[in-house]
Amino acid sequence: MKIDKALILALVIFSLLTIPFINSVPYLDGNIDFVKAHDFFVGGFGRLFGNWLSVHPPMKEIITFVFFLLGGFNQIAYNLVGILFGLFGIVVFYKLCKRLTNKSIATIAVLLFCSSPLFISAGLFSLTDYLLEIFILASLYFYSKGKFFPYFIFTSLALLTKETGLVLVISILATEGLWALKKIGPRRLLESLSPLITAAIWFLFLKINGKTPWLDWNFSGTGERGTIYTILNNLLSLKIFNKYALQNWLQLFVLNFNWVLWPIAILGITKGNINFAKSKTLLSILLFSLIYFISVLSFQTYTIPRYALPLEPFFYIAIAYGSYKISEKSNLLKLFISVFLVGITSLRLFTSLDPISSCIWGKTRILGQNIYALNQGPSLSGFDGITYNLQYNLIVKKRTEIIFDKKSKIIDCSWIFPDPNNDFKTIDILNLKNENPDFICFP
Repeated sequence: MKIDKALILALVIFSLLTIPFINSVPYLDGNIDFVKAHDFFVGGFGRLFGNWLSVHPPMKEIITFVFFLLGGFNQIAYNLVGILFGLFGIVVFYKLCKRLTNKSIATIAVLLFCSSPLFISAGLFSLTDYLLEIFILASLYFYSKGKFFPYFIFTSLALLTKETGLVLVISILATEGLWALKKIGPRRLLESLSPLITAAIWFLFLKINGKTPWLDWNFSGTGERGTIYTILNNLLSLKIFNKYALQNWLQLFVLNFNWVLWPIAILGITKGNINFAKSKTLLSILLFSLIYFISVLSFQTYTIPRYALPLEPFFYIAIAYGSYKISEKSNLLKLFISVFLVGITSLRLFTSLDPISSCIWGKTRILGQNIYALNQGPSLSGFDGITYNLQYNLIVKKRTEIIFDKKSKIIDCSWIFPDPNNDFKTIDILNLKNENPDFICFP
């Protein structure tokens, strides 16, 4: 079997950037997910539904249940989910890129993807949008190959990870509908509808148990009518143009040097030999990106950077295509572009030095890291706004060290335990103790 050096390199880079943090104590939304995973592990749906007012679909709880059975109930087993699924996501992304473009473009794209600051930070605790992104990539890969059964499986996994997986189903259904206008293909149309059966079963299961789909943190004023109603109301009344959408779009186009990379991506989109009329997969990606952009990213909730994760792989494909087109006729330009992409990726991954992002969001210092202050002021991001590059992982690592450090004394507890209710549940679940009596942060 021929070894693909580009893919191996991408897997190695991702592993080096994630494995050092495998013993980290769950933090912020990653900690909330951990408490939910514990409730599901010890009490199934009964305890999960009993302890949480509304819940996302349960795929993450089911996955972590398996990992806990195999590796014991501890933070390493929990964090291993993100690493292993991240490796799988890199593989399917690379294979998808090769099907859509060529090996040179796929190589650039996968190296950008495996070192993506947002992908690395959200993957530490396998946050739901991270898993959703991976399942969407797998769905699109098998869709591009015309493999119905694995497409159905991974699209169902996406739907059972987060409700926004419906955007993928709608996009592919629309694509198949457009194709049916040219050439009748009722079988493919029915196949594209099949994942909705999975969604229907989940919603029916919720109704039988007296629960509702996710309702929390809906700031639209129509939250009591449900998420789907809010999204449709936003679209029909043009309420997609709101302060939450503005923040999400700013993060997508500007945050952490994204503004430097978008011109290359736009060049890739406009100059690339992309024929949407001939490629159903490319058309599905285009429709998915547009629908997700105007519906999910305009939803009135906390504007957390990871909500853009499902769009990010296609951003990297466009950047790779643009880079390839710029340098395909000059070795000197290839070297320049390579050095530029490595340099800007390193800056985005390890630092928060973007002057435009600093001007928009300001800066703050948390546990030794100077980061953009997305958790403050008008950014609307809340605590999880700090999850956008490897500095978040370093904050988590430092926090873990402080929790275990017997010499820790008076410190700012607000960033050690920002969510005391769930943080202390995790401390109790994992039986974590700091025997130093001067460590004031424990209850």
